[in-house]
Amino acid sequence: MLKKTIYILISSITLAVVSIVSYLYLVMYVGGMGSDLNDMYVKSEELTKEENSLNSIRRVAQNADQRNEELSKYIVPADNEGAISFVQTIEEAAESYGLTANTNSIEITTDDKMTKINKEYLVVKETIIGMEPSILAFVQKIENIPFNIKIRSYSMSKVGVSQNASSSQYQLDLEILVIKEK
Repeated sequence: MLKKTIYILISSITLAVVSIVSYLYLVMYVGGMGSDLNDMYVKSEELTKEENSLNSIRRVAQNADQRNEELSKYIVPADNEGAISFVQTIEEAAESYGLTANTNSIEITTDDKMTKINKEYLVVKETIIGMEPSILAFVQKIENIPFNIKIRSYSMSKVGVSQNASSSQYQLDLEILVIKEK
């Protein structure tokens, strides 16, 4: 019986050692998987932040595109048709108030600030003839047309003398500065 007891004791010790080694291996394996899982979680968080950042950048870019598109409406295009269209806008505004508009000159000027952003100034000189209230309403409309304009100079004088002061004709000499694509 002693032999059988030693055999059982050795078998029990062997099984206990194998069980402990297996347990330690599983603990280390599961711990390693936990570490891998933690690394994956951290990486997932980083990717989520990057995705949110990219989405934010996309929104900013879309808003910038929309804003640039909106701002481009206020700048005369680079081609000659853009300048012609701008002058036609002024003349049509004058006609809508019953005024006579004559374009005296169209010039292009530049300065260092505008050259840096690939823009230049279009200078339009107009002579407008009509009644004083119509001329004043026309000037107010010109100041609010959808272009980035500045009235550089103006002078208004009575052209014809009439018996009725309210029907006197006035002449407005107007110099308009507008930003133009180069």
